[in-house]
Amino acid sequence: MDSVQTGKKNSIAGQMSLFDMVDEEEKDELEVKMPVGLGEYSKEMRLGFEKEMLGVYISGHPLDEYRGLWDKVITHKTSDLMVEESEEEGVTQAAAVGNGERATLGGIIQNIKIKYTKTKGEAMAFLTLEDMVGQIEVIVFPKVYRQFQQLLVEDRKVMISGRVDAEEERDSKLLADNIVDFEAIPRTLWLQFANEEEKDARMAQLTPILEASDGRDRVKLYCADTKAVETLPANKCVEIGEALLSQLSEVMGEANIRVTYKAK
Repeated sequence: MDSVQTGKKNSIAGQMSLFDMVDEEEKDELEVKMPVGLGEYSKEMRLGFEKEMLGVYISGHPLDEYRGLWDKVITHKTSDLMVEESEEEGVTQAAAVGNGERATLGGIIQNIKIKYTKTKGEAMAFLTLEDMVGQIEVIVFPKVYRQFQQLLVEDRKVMISGRVDAEEERDSKLLADNIVDFEAIPRTLWLQFANEEEKDARMAQLTPILEASDGRDRVKLYCADTKAVETLPANKCVEIGEALLSQLSEVMGEANIRVTYKAK
């Protein structure tokens, strides 16, 4: 992209490059060679490039695999803390969450700014939390900052709890008092089978995939006909992630795989 852009600028300016001066046989050697045989980017990297180039996510969202959190432990979306424009010109509608109410939101940390209090010179943070519907400002006061400083990293996916600081005709802020890394929230991988016969047949394919993924997440096997649940032993725990879920989907189909979260 840089090469093409430079070429266009030079063409507009009427400038010649070394490439324009050489013989046709030599031009092949000077051309930019694109790599051959590269695989697809990981989902995280692809989405990052989309946001960087276009300002929006196109092929998905970095929080897609955490949707189960919204059902279990996250109480509000960022849109609940935003004022809404009314159809009547110049009129706004208050945010859904009132001043002083508690809220737990989940999202991606963006735009961290560290400031220091005037009285004691203690560090505190102002950051943006982005979820699947919008962004809000989060304020982390010195005491909370000292406790969770190691989690305040841009692009980290976290769950933040606190009290809402609402202002009239302005989007509310969240005053954080607890921050949890998404990866630290206990998860369970559920694999669904029609019956015991299907489970026995599928496990021959699934076992090598599960054994190759070593982590802290428990695995449960569910038979739909009898509603029987089998929990694999602790030494069979996995690391739930994009790669594992993709491999399992190829064998079982996405509809038979589910990730659940346990509220702390």
